[in-house]
Amino acid sequence: MNLFSINWWIVPIGVIFSMINGSLWYNPKTFFPYWWKVVGGGKEAPGMENMGAVWGATILASLVKTIFMGVAVNVFAQALGGFTLMNGLLFGLLL
Repeated sequence: MNLFSINWWIVPIGVIFSMINGSLWYNPKTFFPYWWKVVGGGKEAPGMENMGAVWGATILASLVKTIFMGVAVNVFAQALGGFTLMNGLLFGLLL
């Protein structure tokens, strides 16, 4: 399994969707206040003083996650004999 078997056109799309999902989840007008209360956070969220580093690390983590998912999907499909609907459903269930 090499990294060239990944569909590289879909990697930026996966990163964008991951960032949209995170933006919706951590937006102060949606779920963040409830989540912050559940995890026992204080009045101020940490990391607000250096948002450039936070966004950079988040984008890098999303990129690594998306590449790993591409590798995992390819390895799983090769192990089961190809891409089929049932293999996709099984892989999604395992994740």
